[in-house]
Amino acid sequence: MPAYRSYRFLVTIHFGKGKAPSAVLVRTECVRDGKSVILGKTRIAVDDRRAQYACYAVYPAEAGPGDCVIRTIVESDKETKALEFKATISK
Repeated sequence: MPAYRSYRFLVTIHFGKGKAPSAVLVRTECVRDGKSVILGKTRIAVDDRRAQYACYAVYPAEAGPGDCVIRTIVESDKETKALEFKATISK
């Protein structure tokens, strides 16, 4: 993942049964040595229970070069879900 450019992340959010939250915060961070750096984030208002989409810019240069875990977190007032993958940020 080159640090000299930005990326657009598109996150699809599905809600199960029950009442959907009114808004969710979606953020992507780089975790290295127990420290996290936010690379990008957005807040979306939830219209209904169908799939919702969050699209936002992510800037790897914020974390600097090296190996890390990229974590994307979807956070509402009731729960938090995360997806992680390993990446190398290069110059």
